[in-house]
Amino acid sequence: MYDVSDTAPFVSGPFGDLLGHHATWPQTVAWAEPNTWTAGTEHVTPDLTSLVQAFIDRPDYAPGNHIGFVITEGTIAAGRYYGWEDFAAGGVAPTLTIEYVEPSPRTDSDSLVMESDIYRVTVSTRGAITSLIDKTRGDREFARSIGGYYLNDLGPSTGSLTVEEAGPVSVTVCATAALPVAHVTRVTMYRDSDRIEISNEIAENFDSVQQWRFGFELEAPDVWHEEVGAIIRAKLAGSGGRYAESGARYDWLTLNHFADMTGVGNMGVTLSNADCYFMRLSNSSAGLLDTTTPQISILAGGRVVSSGHGIPAQGGDDHFTQRFAIRTHDQYDQPAAMRLSLEHQNPFVAGSIRGTNPQLDGATYSAMTVSDPDVLFGALKPAEEGIEE
Repeated sequence: MYDVSDTAPFVSGPFGDLLGHHATWPQTVAWAEPNTWTAGTEHVTPDLTSLVQAFIDRPDYAPGNHIGFVITEGTIAAGRYYGWEDFAAGGVAPTLTIEYVEPSPRTDSDSLVMESDIYRVTVSTRGAITSLIDKTRGDREFARSIGGYYLNDLGPSTGSLTVEEAGPVSVTVCATAALPVAHVTRVTMYRDSDRIEISNEIAENFDSVQQWRFGFELEAPDVWHEEVGAIIRAKLAGSGGRYAESGARYDWLTLNHFADMTGVGNMGVTLSNADCYFMRLSNSSAGLLDTTTPQISILAGGRVVSSGHGIPAQGGDDHFTQRFAIRTHDQYDQPAAMRLSLEHQNPFVAGSIRGTNPQLDGATYSAMTVSDPDVLFGALKPAEEGIEE
């Protein structure tokens, strides 16, 4: 390998690709001579990674530097200068062709990939989902970086990742990060389920506004969300939505059980919310409703009007649990979105069945069935003291 200091780029040689005179480095890789050399036949070198790494590790390395390789018999003395004439004598010199396959871009220096029959999900050390691929829809990507934020993204931070559980039914990855506030995120996937569950715990007191951002790979987003007592379309009335053209505030919208975003091609994502109360559509402000950017930001906490209003520093609290779930879908289905939310927010509790001949069909998961897919059946619990009550 040569080109010690890269003081000048290579000058053109007879083939327009080389080279002035550049001193060699001492690094070499031995290439065992094949039994026969055949003109016009490709011969593959050993792995040259060590040479490239040595070149990059030079103290004066800078992006845009040039690297060259020398093929020769015997040994090469470090510091010797080579020029084209060293190789051209006696005929045309062999050509060394370097092929480099660029790896797929990584969104984080450390991440873990979770995979089921339905999804392939990449979780970063800060707890953000940097890739959400639906394998049942042609490996369609549903995560997008918008302003540097992906899915369930609180903000830039380093952190650590562990596989907390890997069983026959579910797998859970746990991310622990310190910024912008200390938090722990658990992402869980279940076998035979199209629901991805996210559990966030903020573990310190804070006063600044914090948001869980969700950027979706969707064009022309159409958002529906549950307001107080109604499911409405998050557009202005003149564009087919339910928000007044004037006399309204558009920055923070009510978020109850769910918000749903569907894009071009009738593909979208339902976002279930168990604990938070407000969301913002991307760059929306008090006087502007942003309906073009496919991002939903969920308020984790903070005083959004001004520092003089609201409860300072969360009233001293220093532990917050904020849970979400996401599911991809085709055409927006309002009952299906609500069912996802209720399933996520009111999970099954396992228990034994007793009787003289106890049996439960392994394919039945409910005490009753409703034939109409647009009907939701609910029951009112008489008390909230705990499930044992």
